[in-house]
Amino acid sequence: MAPRKPAKAAAKAKIAPKAAAKPAAKASAKTPLPPMLETGAACPCHSPIDAKKYGCWCNCHVMALLLQKGTLLLWLQTAALFVAFNMAWHGLVMAQAYAATAALWLAPEAMQPHYFLLADVSMALVFALLFRLAYTGCGGLVEGTKLGALILLPVALSLLNVLGSQPIPVNVVGLWAAGTVLLGALAGLLGGWLLRHDRRAACC
Repeated sequence: MAPRKPAKAAAKAKIAPKAAAKPAAKASAKTPLPPMLETGAACPCHSPIDAKKYGCWCNCHVMALLLQKGTLLLWLQTAALFVAFNMAWHGLVMAQAYAATAALWLAPEAMQPHYFLLADVSMALVFALLFRLAYTGCGGLVEGTKLGALILLPVALSLLNVLGSQPIPVNVVGLWAAGTVLLGALAGLLGGWLLRHDRRAACC
């Protein structure tokens, strides 16, 4: 029976560290997170949203960004610009091109302008969100102009599909593409002016 005593002592020695580890685990679980992680002040996205109010996860979330005053003002400004610019561009600049290809379009009385308005307002919302996600404020109005043109550049390039699938003249599609990029540049210029005081903590 004597040899069994060391085995019992070894078993008790193994149990002791486990018992000591449990209070340590509970203590570490109760330890609060560092202030920077709690407030989201160290978010990797460097979002212009107040990290102390929304936290790091919401700080980079589109819904939180949409609810910001700067985003809503940018949306309204961009929507007004889209509507005014498209009325001038399509009604004046492209008037002759449309008249020369009248057979391709609906008669003016058959058109439904509310769809044009819905498109402008919807695209302005997407533009405002993308602009605020990418705009740093470090480059001022020049950065805003370049960023705005870049945001709408894919829309202009997508018009190449029209040339390959519809009997629309190249000059019409070219004017559409040029107007789209110009509109993006103007919207970015005004967006940079609107958000000139809303700069991120980490500049480029």
